[in-house]
Amino acid sequence: MNKWYHLSDESEKLIEKLFTPQVEIGNIYTKQHYFDGIFNEIKIIKEPAILPYLLSFILQDSSVFKRSGYEALYTLVEGIVENDHRKWIKIQEFLHSSIHYSDEKLSGWNEVKPEKITQFAYHTKEEVLLLGLVSFHRNGYVREAAVKLLHESKHTDVVPFLLLRLNDHVSPIRFQAYKALKKRLTKNHAHMFFQSLLLINHVHEFSRDKYTVLQAEINSYLHSLDCRPELLTCITSSDIHNSRACVDLALSLSETQRDEVISLAIQSSDAEVRKKILHNVMVINPKKWFKEIVMMVEDRNSSIKQEALLLLWQYDPEFCKPYVMGALVDSSTSVRRLAQFLLREKTEQPISAFYRQKLPHANHNELSSVIAGLGETGEARDAEQLAAYLHYPVFKIQRVTIQAIERLHADAYKSLFLEKVEHTSKKVSRTAKEAVFKLVTPEDKELLKQQLAQATMSHVKKNIAELLYALPRKTSLRTLLEATMSTDKIARNYVFQQLKRWLTQWQQTFFTSFSVDEMDEIRELITMSQQQKSWPKSCKHLANEKIFLKPMHPKR
Repeated sequence: MNKWYHLSDESEKLIEKLFTPQVEIGNIYTKQHYFDGIFNEIKIIKEPAILPYLLSFILQDSSVFKRSGYEALYTLVEGIVENDHRKWIKIQEFLHSSIHYSDEKLSGWNEVKPEKITQFAYHTKEEVLLLGLVSFHRNGYVREAAVKLLHESKHTDVVPFLLLRLNDHVSPIRFQAYKALKKRLTKNHAHMFFQSLLLINHVHEFSRDKYTVLQAEINSYLHSLDCRPELLTCITSSDIHNSRACVDLALSLSETQRDEVISLAIQSSDAEVRKKILHNVMVINPKKWFKEIVMMVEDRNSSIKQEALLLLWQYDPEFCKPYVMGALVDSSTSVRRLAQFLLREKTEQPISAFYRQKLPHANHNELSSVIAGLGETGEARDAEQLAAYLHYPVFKIQRVTIQAIERLHADAYKSLFLEKVEHTSKKVSRTAKEAVFKLVTPEDKELLKQQLAQATMSHVKKNIAELLYALPRKTSLRTLLEATMSTDKIARNYVFQQLKRWLTQWQQTFFTSFSVDEMDEIRELITMSQQQKSWPKSCKHLANEKIFLKPMHPKR
């Protein structure tokens, strides 16, 4: 259920207590203590749906004992926004369109008058927040009064609210917001404009009035040297979306001005920011940013590492060759494949020779990459060398080895793969199942049934049941029906899942026809299975033999 429109039971009780005190409150101290307790609980819950009720309560009466509601309001909204100024758009939509006039508790919000707004003081950040939220009201006169007060305020926190009102559907309100923003294009407000970059882009894209002069002024203001410290701070912001918007802004600076910004952005923890710099700056002038490109070849993000490696290779292949050789044993498949591609035309001996020589001497960190690389470039004869690692004490190595042998010579190692399906590690067992899935034949039927009967671990039972499904379609149906007679409840459940899968694949998507003898055999298996074990309720419809023996849809 949408958290914006749903109140939990706990929140409903708090709202009831807030508007209808359940105890006799004799003096101011007791009264304040009572409401403080409710406000503290609201801070903990942090449900967006409680926001209009809290606003309604605060706007009904500005008495001193209720002023602690401002703090609860600030904490609640701060938890909703979470440094992402795009959330203000969501809050605006919520307050503007989702409030029900039939709810008496919301009358303080729904019926607020412009005169009421002017009675409040707006000195603290909590009070300015209340005024900003009132500027989202559905009544145009109330919004206009709020924007005038925002215009007069000296707080920097008003910028997001004014930006949203610049797109108001009432023209005088838009003009009032325009004047207020124009007045705030000063150094003191720079940090709020940078924090609201996404809202600025939103206004530029959807603004009803094209205030092109103001847009040009804001753009020039954000590019000015006075705002440069705030731009650098914004790039390292914890809000990744705003940080990316700041990088886009920095990329539009002149080449001489953006060097400091780019040097800082390269060190960003956000991979998307580093990638933007690589795409838009370093590709154009790799000579100037040569050291930075070399640094990005060692980047922790595989896609950045791959693109930096390719750029460095195109600029200076000889210098890049050691880095490409190192990339042959990278943990990322895409980076290894790129290195193999780049070296294929530059070296006389095959790339697989490098992996064969490296394998006996590879350290623990490189071993999985060397095995995977040999599987990607080797020949069928290399599978014998890799088979020794199927029993390596590290499970990751066993898993990579299974995948490598599958690529090189899977048929010769089917029995080993079937053995590995019973592995204690879920990942190794699943990898072995995937490797042997297309290799199982009717000859493996009895072995799989025996493995299913002896399996003790849930993941092994599941994987073997899937291998029963992988058998040729008629054999698969018979074997699955026989397996429904298993004494193990977990194994039977997995078998029924594969039985449903069989019906979907071979009776709905493709139709499987049976001879008379085969029909009799299936009828007998269904009867025997039902007599020995009761079928789950969700699978009782499967006992209808017509489902198995007739197409679900008429032939066209």
